[in-house]
Amino acid sequence: MATALASPPRLWPVMASAVGARAIAALQASGGRVDPVPAFVAAGLPYARAGAELVWIGPAPRTQHPRMIVLADPPPSAPLQVDLRHARCWQPPQGGMAEAQQVAGRLANLIAALVADSGVSDRRLPAPRGFALALVGQPLEFPLAGAFARLHALAAALARPQPESMLAAATGLLGVGPGLTPSGDDALGGALFALAHLPGPAPDWMAATIDAIHATARERTHPISASLLVDLAAGRSYAVLHEFMRALVAGRDAPALSAALTALVTLGHTSGWDLFAGFALAVLQPVRPFEV
Repeated sequence: MATALASPPRLWPVMASAVGARAIAALQASGGRVDPVPAFVAAGLPYARAGAELVWIGPAPRTQHPRMIVLADPPPSAPLQVDLRHARCWQPPQGGMAEAQQVAGRLANLIAALVADSGVSDRRLPAPRGFALALVGQPLEFPLAGAFARLHALAAALARPQPESMLAAATGLLGVGPGLTPSGDDALGGALFALAHLPGPAPDWMAATIDAIHATARERTHPISASLLVDLAAGRSYAVLHEFMRALVAGRDAPALSAALTALVTLGHTSGWDLFAGFALAVLQPVRPFEV
């Protein structure tokens, strides 16, 4: 008796209205096909695979990202054929932090304003959370209360960068904290993002160290977080993070900088604050070493 062969799953055609640059590259490699990941579908997570890459897929997100594929309607849990003919491509804005000393000074002033706002009932700035509490001299809260030494190790490695200390400090933060993107991953990602935009050539060992960090991330943390860390290390990530950096570089006035910070720290539960903490450590270390 002949064995019936299972027919391949039908591709569900969908039209994208906007797409990030990394998602475009992934779709070009996959022929436009996006496959659901059963574990993500079961958990209600808006991520799928386009070939070897994870992509974010769904209605317009709160902030743009290189991995986004924006659809008018939520996709079904079936393989998709994504049509990009009418999609707007989003690229992270160009430009880094050429005047690093000036950026560091503005960032230090912003952190001083956060400290001054603490305990004030009509505060002008949002109250720090996550690893950002350490920047303003406040104790870390559960579940990060025991992780201060790991953040301090990252600060020390950024102050005197060497391959061994950087790799040890970075991998020590991976997976620290709850959620899809743990606080340790976000703080590390914020630091790597800043390093990608600081002026001057990276040390000749940095690329290999980042590759080693990525390899460890695939083992120690959630696959979504590991993928987002790749983007952060490449200096291409959430639009609100780029906008915050641009506000610092441009020397915008206090209300504009406050608005950029507020937009950043609305990411996730504490993700925005953790990204801010890592970014600040990387920018400030050569100027104002992180104190215990």
